[in-house]
Amino acid sequence: MRSTMHDPIQFRRFDVRPLLAAGQGLAVVCPFLRAPLIEGLGNDGFHSRVELAGVGGWIVYFGRDDT
Repeated sequence: MRSTMHDPIQFRRFDVRPLLAAGQGLAVVCPFLRAPLIEGLGNDGFHSRVELAGVGGWIVYFGRDDT
């Protein structure tokens, strides 16, 4: 079976686990709204805030209240 994904060498990997483990927030800038990511992290206890980033872009801020 042939894969439709691009060769993995074309992907950039960014591991956010150290940021989140240190209590830091995360801002994702993307040309489309990342609803599955918002929902998934929300289920794991993260809150999010969405901003329009000009024409054709979104910024989603993620954080966790550890209180």
